[in-house]
Amino acid sequence: SNVNWWSIGEINIYNPSQPEVPVFDPVAFDRSGWSLSSTVNNNQTGNRNLNLAIDGDTSTRWATQTPQVAGQAFRIDLGSAEMISRIILETEDNPNDYPRGYAVRGSRDGINYTELSADSNNANNPITTISLDYPVNYRYLEIEQTNNPGVGNWWSIHEINIYTPSPLEPLSIRAWREKHF
Repeated sequence: SNVNWWSIGEINIYNPSQPEVPVFDPVAFDRSGWSLSSTVNNNQTGNRNLNLAIDGDTSTRWATQTPQVAGQAFRIDLGSAEMISRIILETEDNPNDYPRGYAVRGSRDGINYTELSADSNNANNPITTISLDYPVNYRYLEIEQTNNPGVGNWWSIHEINIYTPSPLEPLSIRAWREKHF
């Protein structure tokens, strides 16, 4: 006899009297325990220092203080591994200071990084929204400016927010495995 197994990878059941698919808004991380570093303007205090990117004030900013070139990187240590689904870089007060290209990488140990997302011609100004294909579980993130735009604009971050999926959102099998293995 020939036996074949089958399985269901995901199932969602909705009430037919409420045909709307539920919306699960991601949740922003508490940024108070983050440690920041950069390959350019790695200052912890003073004008345009790293901590201004997470001070909750959109009128302040971290900035490279030099024109954008490929290889400039902004790094975040979240303090512990977290599920990450979205990153938003806000530069509205300096609308031309968004990264012209970027690569986002994640790491569990701060040494070995995996590319999570990239855009070589970012036109998402002045708010750059980076939505990952699926949630990932990392402690360290690196955002690298990957383009040489040929204009004199600095790279600035007025505020950076990182989001985790809503606790009500069903995780894909891939995301569940990321979280638990």
